[in-house]
Amino acid sequence: MERSGIGYRRAIVRRGSPYRSLGEALSLKDNSLNFMRLVLAISVIVSHVYDLSRAQIAIFHNGELGSVAVFGFFGISGYLIARSAETHGTLRFLWMRALRIFPGFWVALLMTAFFFGPIVWLVIHRGTPHAGLGHYFSPTRHIFLPTTSPVNYVLSNWWLEMRQIWISGTMHNGSLWTLYYEFICYLVLAGLALVGLLRRRLSVVVLTGGIFVAIGAIALVPGWNSHFNVFYNWVPMNILKFLAVFLVGTLLYLYRDSVPDSGWLAIGCSAVAYGSLWLTPSTDRLALCITITQVFIPALVYPVLWLGAHLPFRRVGTVHDYSYGVYLYGFPVQLFVIALLDQHWPRPVVLVLTLLLTVPFALASWWVVERNALRLKSLSLRRSSASDAEAG
Repeated sequence: MERSGIGYRRAIVRRGSPYRSLGEALSLKDNSLNFMRLVLAISVIVSHVYDLSRAQIAIFHNGELGSVAVFGFFGISGYLIARSAETHGTLRFLWMRALRIFPGFWVALLMTAFFFGPIVWLVIHRGTPHAGLGHYFSPTRHIFLPTTSPVNYVLSNWWLEMRQIWISGTMHNGSLWTLYYEFICYLVLAGLALVGLLRRRLSVVVLTGGIFVAIGAIALVPGWNSHFNVFYNWVPMNILKFLAVFLVGTLLYLYRDSVPDSGWLAIGCSAVAYGSLWLTPSTDRLALCITITQVFIPALVYPVLWLGAHLPFRRVGTVHDYSYGVYLYGFPVQLFVIALLDQHWPRPVVLVLTLLLTVPFALASWWVVERNALRLKSLSLRRSSASDAEAG
């Protein structure tokens, strides 16, 4: 009662003052964050179109638009999911998160392996003798190497961690790998809530600070950085990078009544995040190693949330959220378009075709898979068990 009374008095004081907090500006029920997620998903597609053609987007150092967009996703998730972890029990929270991630991912995995994969294989090998679908479904197995068949692709990657990237040397989905780390962030948040640390904001500050110190040390101490890349400590490296951004979003939620709603602060944080891209050599990529950029890039979380509070697109994604489907299917659609047109077509043409062809798959993902899965959110497992026992 005392705590709620304090919050009520604070709200009254703020109404009479020009000061407004981020929490007041960013209503959790009325915002443009789903629009921002859609923009970020499209940004990932844009980045991949240029990455696959070995081109760069001029305004982003070394073509880092895709990495920046993914970090934006994690920042939004950190803010929104913190409320869910705070208000639901641990099992209910994990059940809701699993429903949001796994069904769409599983179907995308199957579609990549058994729909896009065969089509791309036939397009690439058209006119090639002895290169039918049999070679796609049963690729040559090399000694000491696992098979790269589509069946093995689905089985190896079923629990989010992408253990097999390529299918028969021609097909893969370069967007799915980040979902494993997003779910790890959910597990960390669930653990913090379970032991009561999510209610002790200072504990989350200390944890986040420790992660930033670790990232800075790895980036700056000679020799340490060489032990964190695609070949060594790939999973721990990505956990550090993504968890840092995710927890910044969580902290902005926990301190939402103290963080100001400021356009100037959003501009300043944007400048810090954008400028940090030039702190590393052009040969270093944010997705492939740890650099000093990762210490500053989480500054982009505030501008993303600020835009979510102020952009006039609050109805976009409020009822029907297509951003996840765009993220899931943009990459395989893009591979199909590139295989069909070959590498000589202008990138803008490839991009427009990719976006247009991604739309029906994103719509189907929402209406057929995600929407129906989310209806199970309110499922009471205890009630079902009790009913079964009574029936027995």
